Amino acid sequence: MRKRRYIKTVNLKRREYEVYTDGENFIVRSEEEIGEGYRKAYEHILKIEKVHRFLDIFRGKRLTINEAMDIIRSHGYEKYLDTYDWQPQYEVQNILVCIVAEGNGELGTCDKECIFRIYTNKDEWKLHE
Repeated sequence: MRKRRYIKTVNLKRREYEVYTDGENFIVRSEEEIGEGYRKAYEHILKIEKVHRFLDIFRGKRLTINEAMDIIRSHGYEKYLDTYDWQPQYEVQNILVCIVAEGNGELGTCDKECIFRIYTNKDEWKLHE
């Protein structure tokens, strides 16, 4: 098992997503309360190259998770997702969270909806620090 390195925590929809890397993958970890005093942890593993492929597709865009899904469907990029018919929006959400955690975008809200703004170039994040 590779050693994990913490990257950043991203707050999305009242839940925290901790993002780690092991050099080949991003690991997105979140928890939810499932009862009084009980929490369930989730970990999703995404190849770094996959996240970067979608970064290139989304670069320069301001979008919601549903709009990201529309872009993926309209260009036939579903083949790059591992979730197939089973709730691909969660995988796309985790991809967008990794992009933000890596410093290639930012997260905001509009009318209670999460808006991901993906930077145009690699140095744009410096303007938003």
